[in-house]
Amino acid sequence: KAGIIRRFKREGYVKGERKKRRGEFDIFAEILYLANEGGVTKTTIVYQVNLNFTIVERHLSNLLERGLIEIIDELYETTDRGVQFLHHYEEIEKLGMAS
Repeated sequence: KAGIIRRFKREGYVKGERKKRRGEFDIFAEILYLANEGGVTKTTIVYQVNLNFTIVERHLSNLLERGLIEIIDELYETTDRGVQFLHHYEEIEKLGMAS
């Protein structure tokens, strides 16, 4: 987990600019980056990722089902598999293929 420490870049999401629509993998990555910093609450995810509770709940369910995130003491934490996802996501970003 130590290799992934960067904060999610919010390029294209600046208020007043034309908003770039995030894809599901972009949202997954943003949640996983947050949860990789020692565990976060659902409320923190909602505010940091800028989505409503219903949508965050759906994404968290998907991440849990895929084994990319886990709940420990009511906090969401990125699993080793989630860190692997982030490494692959960063490689795709480097190729300019992320949405």
